[in-house]
Amino acid sequence: MNIVELILKLLGGDTLKQLSAFTGESPDLVQKALGAIVPTLLSGIGGAAAKPNGAEKLFNSLRSIDDSLSDNLGSVIAKGGADELAKKGTNILGDLLGSGGLTALIGPLAKFLAGNTALVSKLLPMIAPFALSVLSKQVKSGGLDAAGLLKMLLSQKSNIARAIPGDLAKGLAGVQGLSDLANFASDTAATVGHAASKGSEAVKESTNWLLPILALAALLGGLLWFLSQAKPVVKEVAHEATGKVMEEAGESAAMAIEKAKRAAEAVADPVKALTEDFTGYFKSIDGALDGITDVDTAKAAVPNLEKLVGQFEGLSGLFNKLPAAGRGGVLSLLEGGQKTLQEKAEEAVGIPGVGDLIKPLLDGLLEKLAALIKG
Repeated sequence: MNIVELILKLLGGDTLKQLSAFTGESPDLVQKALGAIVPTLLSGIGGAAAKPNGAEKLFNSLRSIDDSLSDNLGSVIAKGGADELAKKGTNILGDLLGSGGLTALIGPLAKFLAGNTALVSKLLPMIAPFALSVLSKQVKSGGLDAAGLLKMLLSQKSNIARAIPGDLAKGLAGVQGLSDLANFASDTAATVGHAASKGSEAVKESTNWLLPILALAALLGGLLWFLSQAKPVVKEVAHEATGKVMEEAGESAAMAIEKAKRAAEAVADPVKALTEDFTGYFKSIDGALDGITDVDTAKAAVPNLEKLVGQFEGLSGLFNKLPAAGRGGVLSLLEGGQKTLQEKAEEAVGIPGVGDLIKPLLDGLLEKLAALIKG
């Protein structure tokens, strides 16, 4: 089963015609919008389910969903029930994704659809309960509990990621909680264990974590031995990178191993590691600013921008610990990032009503960036 294809198929035919009539847009444009909205919603739902207690929360939410909606959405719209349905969808996804979570998706989706915010605003909250109704039917037909629901969503991660158009994926990179399209696949051992505690099948599966955890322990052990032999400056950089691995030990073992490898790379070549970190950082900032199209999307972007501004302190601290001979390439990257950031900041701040929300954050970041470059 491919959950994305299943939902899109159910949204075809007469239902597509009703959606077209309701939105006042052509069937082709509505179909394109649905092709972006459905996998994006599923990505957000999957991410919510993979959080601690998230699977149970989603499972309980599905109990309030009328799974017959998956068969009669067109009829509901034809009878004038679209507005009520959209209201219900907004409330449910607000609970699952957090306040502003649904609103935050509108900007990138609208940009993907050539700025058609009206179409996205009509479809997004209405398709949400429909998608949940399909999930509800899958849960009931499969006799799934919360653990089974999470397992089903995780099994669909590649289908969901592939279904999100490339240009849209770039825009979503700036939306907090959706920056990684496979975010919900990075479920923690604790999350899986908690959600699966009610089923014996999950107990058997829990042993799958043993080998990667042992591999992580061995890798970290070798890394710490290497640190004891390293030069002082390299030690400081690598210790901070290793600390991040330990702080995020709640993530899946596979991801933890990847982070440990990154820590080892920081020991071997701290300049290369920091260059990659700054490259990813500027991409995140660019994505966050690209997603701002109006006041609502700016409000939704503020928490992510605040987080990114805070992350700059850690990166600049690592930069200052590099020997002078190793800073040249990183400085060039910083100067290029500064120029792009300045341009995108001016564009975003120029949107009516947005300046007061994000200008102080961006001015502060640009000031810190200029000071780091100047030395």
